[in-house]
Amino acid sequence: MKFLFLVVLMFSVQGFSQACKDDSAKLCPGLNGEELGKCMRANVVKWSPACAAEMKARAEANPELQKVKENHKDTMAEAADQKAKNEAKVAEMQAKADSKKAEAQAKEDNRKAEKEAREAKRKAEKEEREAKRKADMEARKAKQEAHQAEVKAKQEARKAEMQAQADAKKAQREAAEARRKACVEKTKELMAKRQAEMGAANDRMKTAMAAKDKNAPKVNLQEKQEIRKRYDVLKKEIPECQSK
Repeated sequence: MKFLFLVVLMFSVQGFSQACKDDSAKLCPGLNGEELGKCMRANVVKWSPACAAEMKARAEANPELQKVKENHKDTMAEAADQKAKNEAKVAEMQAKADSKKAEAQAKEDNRKAEKEAREAKRKAEKEEREAKRKADMEARKAKQEAHQAEVKAKQEARKAEMQAQADAKKAQREAAEARRKACVEKTKELMAKRQAEMGAANDRMKTAMAAKDKNAPKVNLQEKQEIRKRYDVLKKEIPECQSK
């Protein structure tokens, strides 16, 4: 840090050394005067060893820089003296603060002891009242629990009864739905058979008419009527379709 400070100051009061011409051309091409000095100071870490060594030597031999160094030493000595005075004053103030703190702590300890004694007395009285209150509460709780158990037993019995009734109704509904579905399915089967017989009758009529049988339509009509009557009877006899 000392070397860098001297080098920066050197460039602020003097021109470049011969050894640094190559560095200035490389690091700060095209710059002159103050701008060149600023550029070289900004790139001090990139100087070649020869340039850095020469500039260090010139900086250490500069009388203006030596004067700055001496002034800096005086300033540091004054600062150290002032620091010692400040530390002594701080120590004195700290001693007074510690004394006041100890006195305050003694008062606080005494107040705390008195408070703890009062708290202990209040705590004992509170515990006695709490024990009595707890005993009363436990007695009331036991009575309430007995009553709640009785009510709960009645509610559970009622709930079981209602559930049994609901299950019975559900079973009845399911049985009725099953009968209805069976009735629909068997009715469909029966109607399919009837439709097949009707189709067969129509086919027979067509065959008879092709043979020029004039009685074919009449016979077909009678045959269809008989089929309808017979299937109407069969439909009424389906067990699942009987109302219960």
